[in-house]
Amino acid sequence: MPLSVPPQPATATTSKGSTVRVSVDQLKKINSNFESLILTRNAVNLKLEQLQTFSELMQERMVALALFNSELRQWYDRASTEGPVGAVTNGDGVSWVNQPLSINGSNGNGGGRAVAIAAPEELDALEFDRYSQLHLLAQEHMETIVKLEEVSRDIELGLSEMGQAVGGLNFTSQTLKNRITQTQMRPFEEILGRFPRALRDWSVKYGKPTALKIEGATTLIEQYALYQLSDPLMHLVRNAFDHGIESPEIRQAQQKPAVGTISLRAMNRGNRVVITLSDDGSGIDIERVRDRIQKYNLPAEQIDAMDRQKLLSFIFEPGFSTSEQVTELSGRGYGMDVVRTNLKELQGDIQVATEPGRGTTFTISIPLSLSILRVMLLERNGSVFALPVDTVQEVIRTPAAEMTAPSLTWRDS
Repeated sequence: MPLSVPPQPATATTSKGSTVRVSVDQLKKINSNFESLILTRNAVNLKLEQLQTFSELMQERMVALALFNSELRQWYDRASTEGPVGAVTNGDGVSWVNQPLSINGSNGNGGGRAVAIAAPEELDALEFDRYSQLHLLAQEHMETIVKLEEVSRDIELGLSEMGQAVGGLNFTSQTLKNRITQTQMRPFEEILGRFPRALRDWSVKYGKPTALKIEGATTLIEQYALYQLSDPLMHLVRNAFDHGIESPEIRQAQQKPAVGTISLRAMNRGNRVVITLSDDGSGIDIERVRDRIQKYNLPAEQIDAMDRQKLLSFIFEPGFSTSEQVTELSGRGYGMDVVRTNLKELQGDIQVATEPGRGTTFTISIPLSLSILRVMLLERNGSVFALPVDTVQEVIRTPAAEMTAPSLTWRDS
């Protein structure tokens, strides 16, 4: 992110509260590296969530496999105590078939896997669990399931430890983000030094005593945005003095203090910086604004249908002015459009509210940080979309059954 301050050589002091000057290029490189770190961290978080989902699915499968293993062991134990597999029972007792047993096929040339069955006189009664290949396969299968359960538990433990490590990474990156943001922050009062003097000069020159009231001078604003706001705010102060503040005679006739007041206030609101500039002057004449809009060749019906806020938005159009004559302060029809243009470059906006005889308030809102943008990720049909969090007003959960895809009409060309 470019910063509008000249590069300075790096210097440092060793006293308490020491400061370091870092060049703009170095700050840009730090921002770029940190942005890459944030992207990598988000990718790690996403992969960790996927692995945790796979681990939960594997745990469910392992539960089913454990039940199968328990049932297999019961049959294995029953076969080991009752007799070897392949025994044929008749009315006279048990006769032993000393021939291979085909699995998934018939004996002899059936094509299945043969299992050799020993005669009973060749086996010890305590070694029935080892006398057939089928018993050995069952034993090996049960041992494999036990090993899989151990691996599953190890994976679950590893994911838990990885989750703790990623949690530490998230905390550290968040702290680092705050530190980097603070290094680029400057107090609001840094650009206000020329404002009181300019207002005093205008008060003497035009005979309209006006005081400047400043609140939130220590509010921190990103350095690049702060210097970009200097000229727009100066123009708003000039506009408030020229168009808003009345002469002492008019103010006294309206039972107002002879000295007018222009207030500047800066504050942090969530992840945005809000700056308000207000005056206790005459306010904006809506009817005069409506008359000036007619030169844009708009239909009279359209102008009459405009609400109050729509009419006020025209004061930011190029060439728009309600002043009857051109002075050193205003009347040339430019300035307010530049204010809005500069704010758009800062991803900000401006709103105006006015009350006849009571004054006008301009509200400027810009992001707290221009180098980092918080977004909300949305997924639809395999495509991922990112929306700035500031633009999201409400999130509504809708059942999938109530969601319908837009219909498409195909036309042959």
